[in-house]
Amino acid sequence: MAPPPLRGDQLTALQGQDAAVRRRSFNARMSVAQSYVDMQIGMQTPSVPLTAQQQQFLTSLGLPPQTNGSWLQALQIEAERRISDLGWNAALQSMPPASVEREIAIELALSNYLLFQIFKTGLQTGTISAAQLAEITEHNFQPAVRMHTPSMTAGGTGSVPAIPTPTTPTTTSTSGLPTPPTTAGAGSVPTTPTTTDTGTVPTSPATGPSGS
Repeated sequence: MAPPPLRGDQLTALQGQDAAVRRRSFNARMSVAQSYVDMQIGMQTPSVPLTAQQQQFLTSLGLPPQTNGSWLQALQIEAERRISDLGWNAALQSMPPASVEREIAIELALSNYLLFQIFKTGLQTGTISAAQLAEITEHNFQPAVRMHTPSMTAGGTGSVPAIPTPTTPTTTSTSGLPTPPTTAGAGSVPTTPTTTDTGTVPTSPATGPSGS
């Protein structure tokens, strides 16, 4: 069934444009199919006049006499009468060399003509096969769908928790300078923090001479 024609706002809408593409594809496939069928009908239409030899061949086969035949029938007669016609085989044996060469040239020309017709038919059948492949591919095509997006937050799927960085606590002495903490392990001797003086040296009190 042919797609319905587009009207009004359908011509400018997105769905309407997609339908227009499908309609042109449908028309192209139908044109190819109709052209091939028309050619087959024309090949079998009795519109080709038959020669006297062709009419004699049909009479020898017991067929009713006829003056016209189809293009396909004329080619079939030319391809078969030189093989199955006893009169032609008998005449070929008594033909002079020039007549034999003439018959060979006619057969070669007919072979070339048939080969070209086979090539042209192959092109048409290849076009039909390509149209069928395109239609099957379009019918089997699955449209894209929205996929699930994984969560990258903490605790989500596939996330790695952050490792805390250890910090070393510092203690401040009375002098204002930070000193490292001391830990007392098993068998350890606690150490007494040393403090540095401001650079003054204590002096001993002056004493007089002994016995004074």
